[in-house]
Amino acid sequence: MKKLLAAVVCFSIVALAASQGGDKKAPKVDGIWHGVSAVINGKKIPDEEFAKIMLVVVIKDGKYTVTAEGNEIESGTFKTDDSQKPAHLTLTIAKGKDEGKAQLGIYKVDDDKLTVAFGTPGGKVRPKDYEGGEGFEVHVLKRKK
Repeated sequence: MKKLLAAVVCFSIVALAASQGGDKKAPKVDGIWHGVSAVINGKKIPDEEFAKIMLVVVIKDGKYTVTAEGNEIESGTFKTDDSQKPAHLTLTIAKGKDEGKAQLGIYKVDDDKLTVAFGTPGGKVRPKDYEGGEGFEVHVLKRKK
């Protein structure tokens, strides 16, 4: 469960990063997002287990906060590069287990669904797709209406 929480934190950060973008046509992701599903190291987290975490990511003005089970587990800032395909995001973790580390990822927004993929905090490898695999996490979030 602790590994899942750590993964959820990373995911949240990625979601936040998606809200900052240099491209005026980039989708706006500021808001409140609820975790729907996660694949960590190529393994899907069972929906029942993931639902218990109650993952919530709040993204606003280039900053993010991630809560799980009602407790803040991570916060920080992010930058995006929408000129890349897929769009890139880089998180800077200010508070939490991986404080002081950067995390590389990619993201896409489809209506009220945000999909993010990222490597390990402090790692040098950015995901190339949303397939996941060893050393990567993929999360799907839904915007709170």
